[in-house]
Amino acid sequence: VDIAWDAAVRVFSDTSLAKYASWAESIFPRMPELHPDSYGALVSLVYNRGRSLKGDRRKEFRAIRDLMAQGRFAEVPEQLRSMKRIWEGIGLEGLVWRRELEAQLFEKGLLEQAAAADRAATRRPVSRPDALPSTRAPTGRRTRSINQP
Repeated sequence: VDIAWDAAVRVFSDTSLAKYASWAESIFPRMPELHPDSYGALVSLVYNRGRSLKGDRRKEFRAIRDLMAQGRFAEVPEQLRSMKRIWEGIGLEGLVWRRELEAQLFEKGLLEQAAAADRAATRRPVSRPDALPSTRAPTGRRTRSINQP
């Protein structure tokens, strides 16, 4: 059976990815407030680990849920890294690396979100040309001055 790449990606995006994003949002409050990179890190986590919150192996999931509810997004990467304890030293270094990459992706999203907020805060409103003060030119023609306060 051959499946076209575009078709496979479309099915994954429309069904699998949507399902895991929905699960992640049901576990972790305030996800829509996150930058897409941070959001994606949590979807990846749920895609790879499931949605259970039970047991010692899920204590970081519960901590992330609580941090998200409190808006303490900057503390989430620490919890993602803490999950590495489950797989370290037992030959599952790929899972250890995956959690690190998710933590880094979440941090990247936080930085991007902060940079966007800084840009928005420092952006000065631009006046519309029709809102500029008008002056009379010597010819009696009305003109707009961009140099007037």
